Amino acid sequence: MSLQGRRRGAGDSRQNVATYQILPNRNDRGFRTGVIHARAVTKEDVETQDSLRQIYPVIPASTRVESGCTVRLEEFDPVHVESINSPALYGVGLIYEMSSVSVKTGYKIRTVAGIGNDFNLDFDAVRPGRLRTHGFGLVGRFGWKGQFATLEQFVAAACAVELGLTNSQRA
Repeated sequence: MSLQGRRRGAGDSRQNVATYQILPNRNDRGFRTGVIHARAVTKEDVETQDSLRQIYPVIPASTRVESGCTVRLEEFDPVHVESINSPALYGVGLIYEMSSVSVKTGYKIRTVAGIGNDFNLDFDAVRPGRLRTHGFGLVGRFGWKGQFATLEQFVAAACAVELGLTNSQRA
């Protein structure tokens, strides 16, 4: 097993991170997201999908009468778990050094090429995603959807969300 970064992430699927979403439901109206922390200093602090299920169990099917009508509520699982391959950090400094103008130009070129593919009835080509821009014309380069314009913002958010470390950017 190699822990070296690869073109599509930071390693094989055994190194993936489990994230979750708690969907609003009749027991809990909020929408929550987070990371299942599978590694911890003590065994008591290790999180698993089972411990998440204890907090947010499947809501069983039920029936009730409203205004003379019988309403059947289907079983509902409020927990959605997804496996994410963490991004490799090798070479991110070079990504940060690219100018916003060159990133925007490359995006425009790929978009025009995609339109050309459509005119040629080539619908199998992968279209570019959306370019995310931030204040002062900065382009989002980091995060799954470009939500961070700088590497410093990306690392600060990762420390706060995935490790629970408070910092000046994410207090």
